[in-house]
Amino acid sequence: MKTGFNMVTGLVCALVGTAVAAQPCLADNNAWQTVGERTSFVSVSGTTLTLITTKLKGAVKTTVLPATVLGGICGDCGQFLPFVPSKSASICTICSCGSPNATCVSWTTLKTPSWQAMLQSLPLGVGIRAVFNTANDPSSGLKNLYINRHEVLLPVTGLANLTSPQLLKLVQPIGATSATLVDDGTRLKLNVKGDWSAAASKKLIDIIEKVGGKLAEPAPVTADTK
Repeated sequence: MKTGFNMVTGLVCALVGTAVAAQPCLADNNAWQTVGERTSFVSVSGTTLTLITTKLKGAVKTTVLPATVLGGICGDCGQFLPFVPSKSASICTICSCGSPNATCVSWTTLKTPSWQAMLQSLPLGVGIRAVFNTANDPSSGLKNLYINRHEVLLPVTGLANLTSPQLLKLVQPIGATSATLVDDGTRLKLNVKGDWSAAASKKLIDIIEKVGGKLAEPAPVTADTK
């Protein structure tokens, strides 16, 4: 039987250990959904992570450190699961799913339950909340990196001529509740009602292309992790 949410808060805090000792545990609230900056995944090499942001036209490089707190919703029980990189392959302790932490928040089977494979398995453009150790300085490394499947950020081109109402109407078929072009029209930022999926991302790209837009660089590079 799955453990109740309030009863396991202490266990979740213990799971990430000293990495969160100096900050409030986020397992018992929704703060993780809006912390830091909205980004999305481009690629990973070793511990170096490339992201796109809502502030820069190009990509930014940052580092996942031993103390970086990763997190996302467990696909089995729907609870927020934080963990440090060294615990990626450890079995989830917040419910009875018996899966590695990286698999829990990937929502798919991974060949290797690493945090790198976890990120590579995510749907194109899914929102990732990033907190850098020094504000606005990716080179300082990551303090937190949380997957938020109700947010989307994609590099685009060819949509800048659309009005805000036109843009929202365009993306409503994929469940978007808000749509904004930022960074001179080079980033499409969405909030969605359901959980963002690979099917939704493919449908969005088709919608964008039908009105003369397209996915722009730097586009995410994914791996076959299933």
